[in-house]
Amino acid sequence: MKVTLWINRENEQFWMALENKSGWVNAIIEMLIDEDKKRREMKDEVYVKYGNKNGTDQPRETEDL
Repeated sequence: MKVTLWINRENEQFWMALENKSGWVNAIIEMLIDEDKKRREMKDEVYVKYGNKNGTDQPRETEDL
């Protein structure tokens, strides 16, 4: 995985003083992966709760009232 890291000028001193840059970057990447996993799980829960009867991503046919 390739990551591009942009440091704002106001955070430059923090970055320069940080001893374990790779550990910090890895922690941020893990946090982002966890957040993405949570979002995907929430999306899956929505599909289970409100999705199709057959469990596919295809649109449901509307039922007559």
